[in-house]
Amino acid sequence: MNKYTNIYISGYQVCGENGIIISEWLKKVLSISKKKIFFAPGPMIKSIETKTMDNFFKLNPILHINDDEAKSYTQESNVEKAIKILYKKNKNLVFITLGAKGTLFYDGKKIKQIPTIKTNVVDTVGAGDSHIGAIIAGLSKGMNIEDTITLANKTAAAIVGISGPIMDIKKFKKIWGEWKNE
Repeated sequence: MNKYTNIYISGYQVCGENGIIISEWLKKVLSISKKKIFFAPGPMIKSIETKTMDNFFKLNPILHINDDEAKSYTQESNVEKAIKILYKKNKNLVFITLGAKGTLFYDGKKIKQIPTIKTNVVDTVGAGDSHIGAIIAGLSKGMNIEDTITLANKTAAAIVGISGPIMDIKKFKKIWGEWKNE
């Protein structure tokens, strides 16, 4: 565990007994406060046991969720109120994806929405996973939050523009080259 700086946790991994085991174990990892924990509960957020969610929030994860999930979990109809409630629980960055409207983030000081690029949506499978993956990559490389979100939005836009969650290598290299030149 010491060689890793980032830990990614998906909601599917932590439903039921697994969640309690994983969250209790993470609390005992000596160097856990030096790690960046990325938590993307996804649609399972309402199925994860309360104790497990409390354990994860105490680890101060960077939270990644979509607007419907955020509003459902917080029981708020306003996404800006929902993001503040979530921040109070995790005391760390919160990213809420808004589909074609981009991504909302809150760092405890300001709420800001970063627009996405227009794309022809073919299939949404893999959009959330590619988005959080790009956020992890961007923050790990030292990018600022807004540039990281722009990268994540472009990555997700590319994924929803294809059928299935896997982009062919030629398209990936073309898109990567465009991003590197920005």
